[in-house]
Amino acid sequence: MLFGFTGILFVGPDALLLRYAVALGGTIWRIIAFKLIVVFLTSFATVACIQRREGLKALPKALQVSKRHIAVASVLQALVDIGFPVSIMLTKAARALLLISLNPLWAATFGAYFLRERLPRHTIVALVLATSGVLVVFVPEIIGDAAAAPAATNSSDSAAVEASLPGDMVALVTGIALAAFIVTNRHAAIHRPSAPMNVASAFGGVLSFGSMMIVAMAVEGTGGLSGLDYRFWLCIVANGACVSAANILALVLAPIYITPAEVSLLILLECLFNPVWVYIGVGERPSDWTFAGGSAVLVVLMVHEARSAYLQRKAAAEAEAEEAESRAGGADGVVEVECESL
Repeated sequence: MLFGFTGILFVGPDALLLRYAVALGGTIWRIIAFKLIVVFLTSFATVACIQRREGLKALPKALQVSKRHIAVASVLQALVDIGFPVSIMLTKAARALLLISLNPLWAATFGAYFLRERLPRHTIVALVLATSGVLVVFVPEIIGDAAAAPAATNSSDSAAVEASLPGDMVALVTGIALAAFIVTNRHAAIHRPSAPMNVASAFGGVLSFGSMMIVAMAVEGTGGLSGLDYRFWLCIVANGACVSAANILALVLAPIYITPAEVSLLILLECLFNPVWVYIGVGERPSDWTFAGGSAVLVVLMVHEARSAYLQRKAAAEAEAEEAESRAGGADGVVEVECESL
């Protein structure tokens, strides 16, 4: 859980750093492309540091342990890296985030089917309540946008992003890919524990930044970089590094220890942390619905973790009691045998 929570803390400033980069003159396609380059470089550096203990020469052999897991995870990582920002560009942000936030339901479904993991009752309840909290955050905004749509149609504001079916579909696929990525890492941790799944973040970074760089050059050409100062590049480096850390901690390491559904529950905290960072950075106060829904998700996770810790301690105490009882029974049997022999 600690890996997942720390990863979500890292990804919290994502929206704020994106705002800064846009304000400093960056175009959205270039921001995404350069950010994904940083994600690739930091992911590759992290993989190199991790594999350094065993030697980089041993990496090709380690990749042979589970080529399928790594290949699938790399493609899914690229889909998530590309789908998240693109969906927000193509449709209303609230709609995109709501559809992506359905990933705990997909993760629970995939985990039950592919991993045969039976979720405890308190985790199922937490999934339902946390998803309800996310609905509280985004549904009022969607309803408000729908009510304001006629007025917006008559206005001269052409820069606003309108809801669209392609954008909604990209967001939905992104949420499914995120859940599948978590389940793939969990499956590898169970069946191929020696597979270096952290490499998937680097390979996925190659696919994502290569694709987005081609799109950026096709849409905006090769110029437009001369007017960007060092502050823009600092935002890009910080943003990419934060996303890379979140990928490795929350999506690669956390599934080793907890179920995909529990990882997805932690990811829902992003709907609380992102608006808080934006408020700190630019003073944009989140809505009351955001505070209410985000706080509800946080409380649900706290109660879920307290319940999980209690059940783990209870199970450990029962196991110790059974072991002590079996030892006592064995000792009594030895005494009886010695008495009979006498």
